Amino acid sequence: MKLDLERTAKGKSSLEIAGQFSIDFGGGGPGTVTVEGHLTVTNLESRFLLSGTLQARGEAQCGRCLRNYDLSYEVPVEIVVLRDLDLRTERVLARRQSGDDEPAFSVRH
Repeated sequence: MKLDLERTAKGKSSLEIAGQFSIDFGGGGPGTVTVEGHLTVTNLESRFLLSGTLQARGEAQCGRCLRNYDLSYEVPVEIVVLRDLDLRTERVLARRQSGDDEPAFSVRH
């Protein structure tokens, strides 16, 4: 899933998330997880702040009886996305690879 944060209006806005992901948690973990929810996006000059809670659903297998069961859980999200800045001018650096339309971001946690 790709999020185009550059088109997010300055200030706070809401971002709807919906998608499926393949996740391997080892024995009994869900293979495909559906994630849905809303995040609050705060667009600041040099960074984006994303926060909220997403709902994840998948199917897991009991390690004792080997029966499958539905697994649902909330995923709290707090992400800071820093734009790449030229420290001398404090301008966002446009670093794109040939043929790539996506803006370049550094994600630090």
